[in-house]
Amino acid sequence: MSDRVPDILTPTSSRTSPDMERVDDEDCAPTRSELNRLRQTASSSNKRHDPEAWWTANDALLRHDLHAAQDDYKEAKRLYTKGTIPQAAWDKIANMHLLTCAGIQNTLMKIRHEKDELEANRLQKHDSSPAASTVFVSILLECLEPRETRKPQFHRDLKEAYNAEDGDESLFCPVFGYAYPANLVAAHIFPVQLGRTVMGMIFGEPAAAEMFSPRNGLLLSIPIENEFNKHRLVIVPANGAELQENGTINDWVLRVIDRSILNKRCGGGCTFQAIDGTELSFQSDARPAASYLYLHYLLSLIRAHALGTKVELQKSDRVLPWATPGPYIRASMVRCLVAAAGETAFAPHKFDACTIDDRTCKPKSMEQAVAEVLVRRATEAESRETGSEDFYPKNGEW
Repeated sequence: MSDRVPDILTPTSSRTSPDMERVDDEDCAPTRSELNRLRQTASSSNKRHDPEAWWTANDALLRHDLHAAQDDYKEAKRLYTKGTIPQAAWDKIANMHLLTCAGIQNTLMKIRHEKDELEANRLQKHDSSPAASTVFVSILLECLEPRETRKPQFHRDLKEAYNAEDGDESLFCPVFGYAYPANLVAAHIFPVQLGRTVMGMIFGEPAAAEMFSPRNGLLLSIPIENEFNKHRLVIVPANGAELQENGTINDWVLRVIDRSILNKRCGGGCTFQAIDGTELSFQSDARPAASYLYLHYLLSLIRAHALGTKVELQKSDRVLPWATPGPYIRASMVRCLVAAAGETAFAPHKFDACTIDDRTCKPKSMEQAVAEVLVRRATEAESRETGSEDFYPKNGEW
């Protein structure tokens, strides 16, 4: 009866893939706890986090499954040879064994292909192409270059663009109105410390020339600038505001998203609670670029998520979360930000209508590095003290 058993079903190493070759040493069989550990490591959640461990665990599990299938087949063959198993049942067992081995083999080929793709992607992250190298060198040189963040010319340009001088030794603040000049600073929206190259990577090459442009700044009180830099408050479009052709929005609202600072003083005899929801005023047609305030808004959401701060998205009906669509930031950079911070950091914000579809972009690896820097900067903003915890005007209460 054994002569009727097809040779093809005999599980020998010569008839299986080298990767599926059976290990005959019974001591090598994994224990139940080892199998559970392998299954956890082999889960898809580890595929990108640790592809080598994911591949090794899947390979070990497949070898174990093949081992078990071979044992089952040998036992069935023994019973069939003794006449315990009828012919019809044996035919089904033999066919099932063939299908099982083929399925294991196909699965092995599939995960090997996925492993090769993951390895290729891992190598791509270390892009040494001329384009990537040029960007890296530019960023490195800008980091080494001494920075004067309070450029007098930037302050003068802001005063002129926003028509902030009234000739009476006071300056116009978009939050409080007129104030003592010593109490206002030329605040950058996109941080100078990140440099022009990074600025161009995020918003597109033309933006790199606007680091010290009035489109990247506002005249703000010292405490407001401090909390703005720490991402405790945001400036967002007012309800119904529309994006202009020059990339600006006319109507803006200041929103405090970290409720722990509501009782702190912010100048003008006010607390942050008093100015929460205030619509900004301007003395000219000049406005900050919406793209830079949009990125600050996204980074503020990241900070709030990292600290577990609940963001109030609406105050009565005066302002919604970023409700004005427009091409603010490159789509590839948004994807990198989401990958670095996690999707939940931005919920319920939607990116669909707020990105630039830029298919001619810098190397992906550089964008990932920039996104990680932005996320780290936002989450570590708490430790960057740029002023006193409370504010007392230098020239008396205003």
